Amino acid sequence: MTRRSRTWRVFKWAGTSVCGLIFAMWATSLWLRVSCFTVPVWLLLIDGTLCVRFPGVPMHGNAEDVGVRVKVIEFDPQWALIGEYTGTGFRLTGICVPLWMSFALAAIPTTLLWLFGRRAWPATHCRKCGYDLTGNVSGRCPECGEEI
Repeated sequence: MTRRSRTWRVFKWAGTSVCGLIFAMWATSLWLRVSCFTVPVWLLLIDGTLCVRFPGVPMHGNAEDVGVRVKVIEFDPQWALIGEYTGTGFRLTGICVPLWMSFALAAIPTTLLWLFGRRAWPATHCRKCGYDLTGNVSGRCPECGEEI
């Protein structure tokens, strides 16, 4: 097996696993509200949306006490950018993304890999290069040298 086909196989199965994980997250988020508040990142999974907040201003106390105003910019009920206005400007600290978009971004290349990632040569052809080996008795492909 060539290095390229091995790599493609790894990417095909990794993409399939990622798509399955995203689908499971989406299905779970329709029935449950899942949250994980750990330092330094917090995650929230609700109604088909994944929200991630990156390290930023400490979550204790009042935002005005540390000179920061938290701003949420919503584009759609499922899309949002979470940022902070500080004395120097705006800093992005989080994002909310619909899971269907993440699924589509993972599913498209995975589907292409499954469709085009495997060449099916007839039994009388070399598995590596596809050269027709009909009548070959040497045990090696004359085109690429692969052992038959």
